Amino acid sequence: MKAKTTSAFRDVYDVAVSKNLYMRGTAYVIAINQVAEEVKSEVGSKFTNKRNALFS
Repeated sequence: MKAKTTSAFRDVYDVAVSKNLYMRGTAYVIAINQVAEEVKSEVGSKFTNKRNALFS
């Protein structure tokens, strides 16, 4: 748990410093991007499964 928390903090810190942003806002942006990537992945796999079922 400590390693994961430390890694997440480091990710947020690195982006915040490089983009000159506040830590809280950066954490929100990273979290939203992670959710968006997961949704894209999920939607893509559902579309692929439906397309494969139609053309099998």
